[in-house]
Amino acid sequence: MAFLLCETALEIIRDTAQQNNFEVDINLSSSVQLGDYNYLIVWVDFTKTDFRKACFGLLSDSTTYRTDDYDSETPFYYLADGSEAWETMYHGNDGCFGRGQKGSVNGLKGYLALPVEYFKGMTSQTNVTGIYFYGDVASGYANQPFYFDDFRLVGNYLYFER
Repeated sequence: MAFLLCETALEIIRDTAQQNNFEVDINLSSSVQLGDYNYLIVWVDFTKTDFRKACFGLLSDSTTYRTDDYDSETPFYYLADGSEAWETMYHGNDGCFGRGQKGSVNGLKGYLALPVEYFKGMTSQTNVTGIYFYGDVASGYANQPFYFDDFRLVGNYLYFER
């Protein structure tokens, strides 16, 4: 079971004139009830950038649900382009990933699978209206593009069509 949320690639470039912390909200053309969807899948290209800290989340009509609010070393999963094996990675103790947290994501290119159970406050009744990203680009990576693509909600990240 999968629900394709957005299939258009998004390029993001943080320039030196902008403050480090930023948020990206991607609104969906139609909403979907979370139901039995257990993971947010996102294809990323971080080959030219790194973050001091960052996190994903989902938007609803009334709030933003994100791992940053969970404040715990929670797992997420990475499938490198061309690989068949998922790797387990971890958010830091503040619910974010990045070099200031649990580890660098520089060089990653492939799919991330983020368990929605760690988007604090979400329930199966939550009406998902968009995707959320918070980031703080690491020092030395200003003006470097990174990409998001192929956002999906899936029941099990191990079984989805690429």
